[in-house]
Amino acid sequence: MQLKEAPWDPRAFHVLWNHKNIMLLRLSYLAENDYIAPSNDLKNKYVEIEKQSLVSRNLFLRYFIEGRNDSIIRIMEKLRFIEQEERETLEKLLQRFPKF
Repeated sequence: MQLKEAPWDPRAFHVLWNHKNIMLLRLSYLAENDYIAPSNDLKNKYVEIEKQSLVSRNLFLRYFIEGRNDSIIRIMEKLRFIEQEERETLEKLLQRFPKF
């Protein structure tokens, strides 16, 4: 199967970006309402995660329109980055919650 024939749906990339955007808002909410101590490091990491998910979405739209296979390779690299960074960032976030 060629990459162009892959049954991918562009909505999945939009949902991924939307989720990361909402997670960034949640992080701000938690800090603003004193559930966790404010952390520029966590916020900056999540800003980068959200940005890379938007880039992935836009690359997929470009692939969908132009059919350039190099876009798929870049998307896969971005998705790996997002997974790794978010895993590390969420572990740090969980450590900031008070233990009951």
